[in-house]
Amino acid sequence: MDLQRRRAEVGRLLREGLDKTAIARRLGVTRSAVRRAAAACQRAAFDTHNPDGMEMCRPAGYGGVTYTASGCTFVDEGNAATVERVSTVKTLDALIAAAEVDLDVWKVERWVANKWDQAQAGDDGPVVIELWQVKAWLVRKVAVVTDYPPVQPVHVALTTAIRKPRHGGKIWRTALVVPDSQNGYVRDMARSALIPIHDRMAWSVVLQLAEMMELDDIILMGDMLDCTEWTDKFVRSPEFYYTTQPALVELAWLLGQLRMSQPAARMVYIPGNHEKRLSEAIAVHLPQAYGLRPANAPPSTPGALSVPSLLGLRDMDIEYLSEYPRGELWLNNNVVCTHGEIARAASGATVGAVLREARASEVVGHIHRNEQASVTRFGQGGPLCYTAVAFGTLARIDGVVPASKARINWQQGCGIVYYETDTPYYFQPVGVPINAGRALFYGDVVEAEDYVPRLRKDTRWAF
Repeated sequence: MDLQRRRAEVGRLLREGLDKTAIARRLGVTRSAVRRAAAACQRAAFDTHNPDGMEMCRPAGYGGVTYTASGCTFVDEGNAATVERVSTVKTLDALIAAAEVDLDVWKVERWVANKWDQAQAGDDGPVVIELWQVKAWLVRKVAVVTDYPPVQPVHVALTTAIRKPRHGGKIWRTALVVPDSQNGYVRDMARSALIPIHDRMAWSVVLQLAEMMELDDIILMGDMLDCTEWTDKFVRSPEFYYTTQPALVELAWLLGQLRMSQPAARMVYIPGNHEKRLSEAIAVHLPQAYGLRPANAPPSTPGALSVPSLLGLRDMDIEYLSEYPRGELWLNNNVVCTHGEIARAASGATVGAVLREARASEVVGHIHRNEQASVTRFGQGGPLCYTAVAFGTLARIDGVVPASKARINWQQGCGIVYYETDTPYYFQPVGVPINAGRALFYGDVVEAEDYVPRLRKDTRWAF
């Protein structure tokens, strides 16, 4: 089996729910070969220029419905659809007939056929047969009106019980720093499909890193939501309408995965300027709803339309700090984490500006760049070293995120901070750059995996 066919077969078996070990046994190859093929399939699926990567994100019932018939998989995305079958069917006409596609309703936009050979057991030994994958992209001849649901809170059902932290006499602690992801979507108006502006491959690397370590803290650095349709900063294009609810659903699921991988860790969410868009929009355009909460709720309960309520953070034991820019988390007497208020155009200039006002070492978000610098100052007690560090972003860096220009000096990554809870309060920041869904972590290569099938299953949303 050549490389292209192997990738197609691995992708098909992954979609069927098989794990990499089972796929390796079925195809007679090593697990490493399956992992490489899966990573290649995923890189293609997340390619901006590949229409296959335009992920749907709508609740089943008004588009995004997947069903199978006669061995065909049909995904109804509202005004667009895909249909495919892997078998001996090798023509478009045969696919349309097998899937019983109503050509009075749908028209074929394009189609593709792939062929490969596969060995199967026969009575007299192995038999090689031809397998075909035929896939067609359809659009409705008459568009239907999509009814979008109102924004509502997300409830995450954790399958792992949250445990109390057991620090004991532990002096050195480990924190995973998750920078700005700007979870959100831009709508492909022709297909009514939602394209993520957060990078799912980068998020996948972070989820895997969280499973590889024993963490004391997980720190969310703010701008985890983009809140594009809530801002008055620029003209809001229709491509961003009705994207808040799916953004909430996916981010809540991601936070739930982090919580389940580290049930005893302290999780802290530092709000950024993008989260503030939500409260500002309500204050300006719907002041009657500002801070509104149930009558029987205590005064400390977040407002019903606040970020912590909409994401269900209390259910996941995630602490949400004061609104931007006041939110800050002190790890010890010498290290503070903030979202950040300073942004400079040149690489390295932002952390340099932070150090000019340094009152302690500082971990910042906001700038979407990997930067680190240190300064030594001398006082009566001797030299003091301060460090400022930023760990990049989990947002896409290919121009999809709304910004002032298409080509922006951003880098993807996350960070680990080792810090001391007693004098002399040392800390060591370790950046983990992420490039095209791959990261190197203490000699191990961490490659992104497609989490969308699990996301769909757990949330019952047709992402």
